Amino acid sequence: MPFSKFHQHNTSDILRILFTSVLPYIFLLFAAYFLSQYSYYWVLALVIPTHFFHARMFVVMHDCGHHSFSKSRMLNNLVGHVAAFFFWTPFFMWRELHNKHHRFQGNLNKREQSLDVWTMTTEEYKAAAIIKRAAYQIYRHSLFLFSIAPFFLFLIIFRVPFESFSKKAVINIIFLDFVLGICLYNFPWFFLVQASSLLLGLAMASFLFYIQHQFEGTLWLRDKDFNFKLIAEHGSSY
Repeated sequence: MPFSKFHQHNTSDILRILFTSVLPYIFLLFAAYFLSQYSYYWVLALVIPTHFFHARMFVVMHDCGHHSFSKSRMLNNLVGHVAAFFFWTPFFMWRELHNKHHRFQGNLNKREQSLDVWTMTTEEYKAAAIIKRAAYQIYRHSLFLFSIAPFFLFLIIFRVPFESFSKKAVINIIFLDFVLGICLYNFPWFFLVQASSLLLGLAMASFLFYIQHQFEGTLWLRDKDFNFKLIAEHGSSY
């Protein structure tokens, strides 16, 4: 098969990705911290390069969540937790949410089963009350969807077990909150330095997830017609 090479794990690729993602990001954070003592404008000047490596870490977290980053489940979990920390995200909780997304994406009857972009059919929108239509328009506005919503989701909602998560995920949420609290109390500079790239990173993550399934000609099906392979092929922009 022409794509069979992508089904194999490559240790050298794993190390290369780690050394070109996590380490540069941490280095730039420390560089921003030292330069911030002269002016916070230095932090803002480093936002774009810092965000580039931050975005790569989100991809690493995603692949670890699918156990596709490494053959080792332990390494997937370890790297996943490290990458997720820099997005203030409990890794086990995010993995459960994301797996639900894959399980129910494109199924009109299962939209409420996963935390995803609020999507209504044309018929549903026309039949909705004026208030619901207005709320939907506000929600789908790019200013809300890519700035307010990700901030609220990652930094506030992810601090509590807002769904019926596994015991492991709930412990993960509580433990990460504890670690973030300690860091905020002892190293407040970390959050001041990370804030700009973090907000940009959350906006980009939300944008990527949005355009993956929200595009002209995308496919959504009812339960009786739902076909996982068909949705994977025609319900995703990539």
